[in-house]
Amino acid sequence: MRSFRHAQPDMRRDVQEIFRITPHSKQVMMFSATLSKEIRVTCKKFMNNVRILVPLEIFIDGESKLTLHDLQQYFLRLEETQKNRKLNDLLDTLDFNQVVIFVKSVGRAVELDKLLRECGFPGTTVHSGLSQEERRAGRFGTKGLALTFVSSQADLDVLEQIQSRFEIAITGMPAELDKTTYMTSEYC
Repeated sequence: MRSFRHAQPDMRRDVQEIFRITPHSKQVMMFSATLSKEIRVTCKKFMNNVRILVPLEIFIDGESKLTLHDLQQYFLRLEETQKNRKLNDLLDTLDFNQVVIFVKSVGRAVELDKLLRECGFPGTTVHSGLSQEERRAGRFGTKGLALTFVSSQADLDVLEQIQSRFEIAITGMPAELDKTTYMTSEYC
C-alpha cells in the first residue's frame, strides 16, 4: 500500500487508488494529529460502513497527550508456537493494571481470549465482528510497556520498518524489568 499525507492536494486520488486495489470488504481506520474540518468530510466518505452509519471519531485533547514519552518498548524473538506460553508467563510475572494485546485476526483474538480466561486472566475482546455498541474504548496514560513477539523474518522486517518510520529504537526485552519504568506511581 502506498503511503500518503492527507495535506497533499492529491490525497483523494491516493485514497481512491488504495480502495480500488484492496478487497471490497475491509475495515478502514484513519489516524491524524492534524486533520482539518474540510479534510475530515472527505475522510468520512471513505470510512462508510454498512453496520456503522457514523464513523467513530476519537479526539485527543492536547498535543502533549499524543506522545507516549514513558512507553517502554521491547521485542522478544520466539517461535510462533511459543507465543501463548510466553504471553502467559509474562502476565504471571509482570505487574500491571491493564493490558492491551493486538493480534492479526478476529479468530486469533477470540481464541486468545478463551485461552487467557482459562489461565485466570479475565478480559474483553474487541474486534470488527462486534457491533459498535459492544466495543469499548479505554483510557490509557502515557506510561506503559509494549512487547512485540517476533517469530519470523517478516515480523522482524516490519519491526525494523516501524523503528525507521517513527525514529524509535525497540530493543530486545531485558531479563528483568523495573515496574516503575512502565507503571504510574499510583499502581506501583
